[in-house]
Amino acid sequence: MDPMQDDWRNIGLLNIKRGGYEKVCRYYRDYSFNVLPELLKTKVQADFAYIDSTKIFDILLVDVFLIHKILRVGGVLALDDCSFPGIRKLARLINRHPGWKLYQTFGPRPTSLKKRLLSKLCYRLPRKAQIFASNLLDLDSVLGLEADCIAFQKISEDTRHWSWHAEF
Repeated sequence: MDPMQDDWRNIGLLNIKRGGYEKVCRYYRDYSFNVLPELLKTKVQADFAYIDSTKIFDILLVDVFLIHKILRVGGVLALDDCSFPGIRKLARLINRHPGWKLYQTFGPRPTSLKKRLLSKLCYRLPRKAQIFASNLLDLDSVLGLEADCIAFQKISEDTRHWSWHAEF
């Protein structure tokens, strides 16, 4: 899904063709918020989804929710541009979701020295969880999320209780 391929001289479509994936990929020249609900309605299933779109957390969150419903168990979701704050936060949420597991990361995105030192200091304090936000205690590097591109594997359908919550 990409309504902007013309702006990029159709390089994404060309790369799919060069890679020999033309027969296993479907392309929609539209926004994901229009296409994903339609795919869900028609019970389309996928093995792989790659998100390289907006960097806005809430828009991507809706995409991931719908993609989780469309992906088969064992399928993989890859998030690109994880150095953007909204995408990094989304990766932290997915990492806590019981229906996903971290699959692989690509391209390092190192944590700043200041943040690493602050995290080490925070870990030594009593009652740290009541004082500090979880993102100061659980660095991306500790969670395995320090990367530019992060892939998650769907390990189960969504069976969470309506009151499920996880800090991220």
